[in-house]
Amino acid sequence: MDVGVNTTLELLSQVPSKLAEDVLVSALDSPCHEIQIGVCKTLLARKGNQGHREVISRLHKFGEELRSNIESRSGRMSSVLREGMLGQNEQTFTNTLLAVKWMREYDQIATLLKVVQGSGQDRASKGVETCTELVDMLYEEISTPRDYSIRRDPQLARARVVTLLEEAAQKYILYQRPELIEAFLLLVARENVTFQNILRDAGHPAHDAVIDRLLHSQAAGIIHLLIGCLGSSTIPTSLLTVVGQRQDRPFIRRLTSHVSERLSAEALKNLQKIGNLSWLNGDWDFLSQLNGSQQAGVLTLATATRMRKSRRLDLLARLLSSNEVEGRRHAIATLVDMTGMGANHLCVIALEDSDPYVVATAAAQLRSRDIPGAMNRLLDLAGSEHEVVNQAVRDSLSEFSAERYITTYDSLEEEARQRTGRLVLRIDPRLTALLQEELLAPTRGVRIRALHIIRTLDLSNALETTLLDMTQDKDSFIRAEVVETLAGSASKQVLKTLRELLEDRSEMVQEAAERALRLRKDMAECHVKGSGI
Repeated sequence: MDVGVNTTLELLSQVPSKLAEDVLVSALDSPCHEIQIGVCKTLLARKGNQGHREVISRLHKFGEELRSNIESRSGRMSSVLREGMLGQNEQTFTNTLLAVKWMREYDQIATLLKVVQGSGQDRASKGVETCTELVDMLYEEISTPRDYSIRRDPQLARARVVTLLEEAAQKYILYQRPELIEAFLLLVARENVTFQNILRDAGHPAHDAVIDRLLHSQAAGIIHLLIGCLGSSTIPTSLLTVVGQRQDRPFIRRLTSHVSERLSAEALKNLQKIGNLSWLNGDWDFLSQLNGSQQAGVLTLATATRMRKSRRLDLLARLLSSNEVEGRRHAIATLVDMTGMGANHLCVIALEDSDPYVVATAAAQLRSRDIPGAMNRLLDLAGSEHEVVNQAVRDSLSEFSAERYITTYDSLEEEARQRTGRLVLRIDPRLTALLQEELLAPTRGVRIRALHIIRTLDLSNALETTLLDMTQDKDSFIRAEVVETLAGSASKQVLKTLRELLEDRSEMVQEAAERALRLRKDMAECHVKGSGI
């Protein structure tokens, strides 16, 4: 645009006289589109209502070119907007509705309700549409972190709009617009008195419309309201009926997500009152569309609504075959409280799961279920690459722990020492480390017992370094026991040490070393004969 024109418009924007405004309005009819846009922006920057009216009446000609300028006038054109919506000019009416949405003029919902109540079908429909769009915008604002660059407080705006929509709900017989009921439900809090009264009064003009929207609307805010009401101690029976009847996927996803995160005592009581969620009686094909957390929520709801056992077993079987790990984990954990052949069968199947936590939880249930072959199944799991599985095995076979075996060793018969020790080695790999600690204990008896266990289970190779160090022990009895323990080792270092111990200052150690060397020689000869050399 020409520099001179720009300068003129800038000057006129700062002159408050009506004459300047008249000059600008007349320039709106300029054949130059660029000048028209410049004049509109100048008029919007001024305070005069007449200039604003003229811009609004021509808004359809400029559209998005003026959007940012219109948006910047939010809260400063209220009277012009009311006039535009209540006036007779249809184009100005349509333009005003657009401006109201651009500026998010939530307070203009009061004017829109007048339009809906006092206009013909076409205008009323446009008014309802604009009202619901504004409510959607406001719901988006209150559902996301506040943008403090915008002065308007969305929560204060919400309170004012709810008051307006409450009145519309109370006078529903005059409006007969379900869309306004949906708008009301989108913003209302569960404690709202009008909302509660409508639900409790089946004869209220808006009762059926409210129930219908709660039952069928898939708006996130309304689903949130419905689910939130489950936590109320004063929830109306009509609302419990709605929760029990809804079967749509958005509702199921939100409900299952909600209960998987938290389930208050009041919500549990209310779910028990419902007793039956219609979607839990179906074929469950939708389960594959839920994430693991939501699948966990399904089980929580099945338990809360007291689903019969056979049906719950079918549900657990379906979830244990799910691709969602969290769902399978929750399923096997829920199985703990169920008994019988069906539950036992699912427990055994879960042992083959790819997730170690599922396997561990199933393993922990085997013995308490008296499943045939439980011991062998647990032994098969021992030595797993996953510690959580090994821990479950150790907990289930606690009588075969390393600590218990060491402390009861002296009371066992020789055959039991060997048989039990082999099992402990499979179940509790900590045995070797614990024996090493005992070898270093200050008490002679503890060290002697550890040496006997090492000989019983043939663990000298695993503890060879510590045993070789112990050949220098000051206690000759300990040295002799160590020599006996090293006798079965084929290590060259052990052979060298045994030969050196033939010169030990203790005759008892010398004799033990001689026996050990003789044993090694016998073993070597047996090996040669066995190999055919």
